Amino acid sequence: MARSSVSGKKTKSFTINKAIIRHLIHSQAGTLAKSFEELLSNSIDAKATKIELKLEQGSFSLSDNGVGFTSEEEVDKLFADFGFDHTTEDQLARGRKIGQFGMGRGQIFSFAKTKWTSNEFQMDVDLEDRESEAAFDFEALDETMHKGCLIEGEFYNQQTLMDLNHTIQSVSEHLAYITGCEITINGKVINKNPKDLYKKWDVDSDDFYFKVGNNAQGVKVYNQGVYVETIPNHRYGISGVLISKQNLKLNMARNSWLEPECQYFKIAKKFLMSMGENRANRKKSLTIEDRIFMIRQMLSAEDSFTKYYDMKIIQAVNGKYYSLRQVQNYPALTVSPKSSSQLGENLIRDNIAFVMSPNCLGWFGVHSIHDLMEKFKTLFELVKHDNRQRWNLESFIKDVKTREFDDFVNLYNGNYMIISKSDHSKEEVVALASLRSKLIDPIRIAVLRSSNLSYEELGTRTIKLGESDIADAWTDGKNYIVLERKFLTKSFNSGVIGIESLVKTILHEYCHTESSGEEHAHGLEFKDRFHDAMFKLAAGPLTLALAKEYYDRREKAELPLKATLTNSIDKSDRIINELPTEIIEQSVLAFS
Repeated sequence: MARSSVSGKKTKSFTINKAIIRHLIHSQAGTLAKSFEELLSNSIDAKATKIELKLEQGSFSLSDNGVGFTSEEEVDKLFADFGFDHTTEDQLARGRKIGQFGMGRGQIFSFAKTKWTSNEFQMDVDLEDRESEAAFDFEALDETMHKGCLIEGEFYNQQTLMDLNHTIQSVSEHLAYITGCEITINGKVINKNPKDLYKKWDVDSDDFYFKVGNNAQGVKVYNQGVYVETIPNHRYGISGVLISKQNLKLNMARNSWLEPECQYFKIAKKFLMSMGENRANRKKSLTIEDRIFMIRQMLSAEDSFTKYYDMKIIQAVNGKYYSLRQVQNYPALTVSPKSSSQLGENLIRDNIAFVMSPNCLGWFGVHSIHDLMEKFKTLFELVKHDNRQRWNLESFIKDVKTREFDDFVNLYNGNYMIISKSDHSKEEVVALASLRSKLIDPIRIAVLRSSNLSYEELGTRTIKLGESDIADAWTDGKNYIVLERKFLTKSFNSGVIGIESLVKTILHEYCHTESSGEEHAHGLEFKDRFHDAMFKLAAGPLTLALAKEYYDRREKAELPLKATLTNSIDKSDRIINELPTEIIEQSVLAFS
């Protein structure tokens, strides 16, 4: 039996509690700088040609010469009503450049009590004084008090000078490219017309300006001159400034580009991708961001796998970069649990396995070697009908054998043994004497000059001889540096190239202030110290001097000389003789 209606069918609108309005105001308030950006954007939408913002630690004022509020009805619709409809005929006629939601003005209410004077209307807003409601005081005066809009505010919390300067800097950067309106903060103009910034933009179309930058941050996106977000460098392989000439579709907070919904995104994406690819292909030295961009291009199938097959985009645990072809040639592929691993370096050195840095997994968007290979298999399914890409990718997937890192931990016994002086060979005695004579003092001084370490913290380290199956050298971080005996002999017998490697190895160990035996990490402080010391050491002249010293000592000890060493010394003599004396004396303290 059908039921009869008592009231009849009605359509009812949803309503919102006033407490939710207060919550909405406070929750969208990110920073004081963002709230001022919203107010300035409103002034621009109100056709202002001049805006003055004055900021002090306890108060502010913002004045514009825009149209302001022209009736009490407008105050009700455009000030009291949050989230008003921008698509009505009346609102579209206003020709707003920036505003899309009618929410932004509320952000300042979280930071200050404000007095708004617009033409003959005045509104006072103090949400802290009205704890139980979201309301404001309104008054219509009998004369125009300010043509346009004047906002005066007192901060609920006093701003420090540091906070105030940060706010000014942030607002200045985020509104730097506004056109058609002069904006001043404490008397200083902060915006410039993009046309006046560069003689030529890399892109100057009906929709966008774009200028390539050299920073690694990414693409800074401005919606008609107002900052929105920074697209990471690795996404398109390029950095720079992108300024829209059209109104972009943004989220409610106006800090994110709604890419799928915005018709202009596809236009920007097309030229950013093209410029990023061209830039990466021309660069001789790739950054991490460049490599991430290339990896993601490859995995998306938007670019050929073959194109990146021989590019050094894979980071190993030894800090070096390898191509996918080089990785494929190793018997196994694994990943170290740490970014630095002596075991991992040895596995690469001995051609046992390619050990990927764990950081590199993140570039592929995966957490394990298994997931990495699944990525390649997924890519193969996308391109298997394209013979240009298929063969290299198919062979890569077929040849690469993944293994867990723990499978290799027992491969080396991990011994670190110092050899007694009585067990040194005559050749090793000569080698160690040469190092002590020409190398240790210059290296110690170079490290001291490249760090904040004191003489006592760095220590005076003696050179010792040792045996290890996993390390070429190690140190206790203060008293000694141990050179593996096979590495020492091989370095000297390889001529200048081997001796240069020896110099860098000892410098590397001298930069360690803690034990480098077993597993150890190379933090940013260590890397900076090592690179600065390398620069100050002048390793070239020092290498030549050490080679000559070793040659002379071998002759005196009546030890046979290998051809590689003799040829290197002959060349060293010629180079040293051509160097100005003052350069040698400055570069190598042990020459005198």
